[in-house]
Amino acid sequence: MGAANRAVWRLLGLSSHRCSETVHSIPHPHFEDRQLYFMADPAHVLKNLRAQLLRATCFYLGENTVTNQGLPGSKVDVSDVQAVVDHDSDSDLKIAHGLSAIHVSTGHFTTMKVGISVQFFREAPPGIRHLIQKGHLPVEAEVTAWFLELVWKWYTLMSSHCPVVALSKIDPSKYQGAVDTLMLAQDTLRHMKMGPTAHWKPSQAGLLISTSVVLSLAEELLSLLGYKYLLTSRLIQDCLENIFSIVRMKKPVPSAYDVKSSLKLICVGQFLHTPKSSSYDSDDGLHLAYLLGPSLEKSLEEFRDDEEHLENLTLDEVSSVECDILAYVGGFLLKTIIKTIGECTPCIAVLLGNGQCYNALIELKEYVKGATNLLRPSAAVMELLVHYEEHFKGFVSEDAILDLKAPFRTIPRFLANNVENHLDLCNIHQDKVQKLLLERYVHCRLRMHLRQQRARHVETHSSKTCAGVNLQ
Repeated sequence: MGAANRAVWRLLGLSSHRCSETVHSIPHPHFEDRQLYFMADPAHVLKNLRAQLLRATCFYLGENTVTNQGLPGSKVDVSDVQAVVDHDSDSDLKIAHGLSAIHVSTGHFTTMKVGISVQFFREAPPGIRHLIQKGHLPVEAEVTAWFLELVWKWYTLMSSHCPVVALSKIDPSKYQGAVDTLMLAQDTLRHMKMGPTAHWKPSQAGLLISTSVVLSLAEELLSLLGYKYLLTSRLIQDCLENIFSIVRMKKPVPSAYDVKSSLKLICVGQFLHTPKSSSYDSDDGLHLAYLLGPSLEKSLEEFRDDEEHLENLTLDEVSSVECDILAYVGGFLLKTIIKTIGECTPCIAVLLGNGQCYNALIELKEYVKGATNLLRPSAAVMELLVHYEEHFKGFVSEDAILDLKAPFRTIPRFLANNVENHLDLCNIHQDKVQKLLLERYVHCRLRMHLRQQRARHVETHSSKTCAGVNLQ
C-alpha cells in the first residue's frame, strides 16, 4: 500500500480508481492461458481504514449507497464509537467488551496491530445500535454501525480460515450472499469520501483491487478447476503484520540485528507458554527443583484452612442495560454447562428460553441477522443472575473484593448462602449445574472487575512505557 507498491502497479499497467475499471492482473509470462494476480494485503487495508477514520473523524457515503440501503444519512462519525467507549468506561459490564480507549486512539503501536482494527470494526456496530435503542445516540448513528459492520463482513470473507465462512459453491445461496457483500463493499468504498474532500485514498484502491482478485480467483478455482472452497486467509499476511508490530514495540525502525533478535525471542516464547487452544498435553514429569520450601508450604496449608466471612452488603439495583449484558454473558456461561448435561431435555428447557425479554443485545451480536446461534437464558436463569449481580455490585461499591484473600472461594460461598436458587432441574444434574453456574459466574465477573480496575490503573500512567502496557 506504500508508494513503492503503487509504483509497481503503475509500471505493470494495474489500476484501481473511482471512475475507471479495476485492472488487477497481467498475462502470465510463460503460460498463455494463465493470469498473474496482484492484490493489496486485506489486513493492511483494514488497518488503513481504521487509521483514516480516526484522523478524518468522518466519512461520507455516496448518494446511491444511502438510497439503496435505506440509511438515515450519509455521515460515518467516529464519535459514535467514542460514545460506546465512554458508556462502558466506568462499568464492569460492557455492551462492547472488546472495545476500549485503545481502539479509538491514534498512537503508532495501536495503528500497527491487526487485532485492534479487527476488534474496532467487529465490536462497535452492536454497541452503537444498542445505544440507539436505548435513546443514548441519534438514529443517524445507524450509518456508522452499518458501515463498520460492512467492513467487518468484508474482512471476514477476505480472511477466512475455515470452510464455514470460506467462499464455496456447495451452498449457492450462501455463495451469492458472500459475493454480494464483497461487491457492496467495493461499490461503497468507490463512491465514498474519506473526509471533507473527495481525494482518492490508497486504502480505497487497495480494497477494490483485493476484492476483485478474490472474486476472480473464486470464479476460476470454484467453477473452472472444481475446488470445493477457497480459504482467502492464504492470500493475506496478518501473521507477518503482527510479528512486525511486536518487533517495532521496542524500536519503531528496527535494524536487521533487532529483527533477528526479536524473532529468536518470539520463537523461544512459544515454548515457554502453551496456549489453551493448542493440542499439546502438559508435561506430567517431575520438577528438577522443589520450588516450595517447608515454611512456604505450611503457610499455604494454613491459608487454605482460613475461612473469610462477609457481612450483609447493600444491594445495588441492576439497570435494564445491565440486564441485557447479563443475558449475553449468561448465554456464554450456559454454553459449557449445556455440554456437561448432555441430552437432558428437561434441564435444557429450564436453562434456555425463547422469550424476548433482555435479548436485545444478543440479537444485535448475532453474526447472521435473525439467527439463533447464540444461547438465550431462560427467565429463571436471568432471575438468578440478576440476584447474583445485585450482590456482586454491593461488593464492588464497598471495595470489599480486593481485600479478600480467596475471592474465588469466599464469594461463591456467600452467594450460595444468601441467594435462593429456584432452578427446577432433574435430580441427576441439580447440584452439579447450580455449582457450575455459580462458579462460572463468579470467575467471569471477577475477571471483568479486575480488568476494569487494571484499565483504570493504566490510565494513570504517563510514562513512555504506557504503550507497551496498553497492548498487553
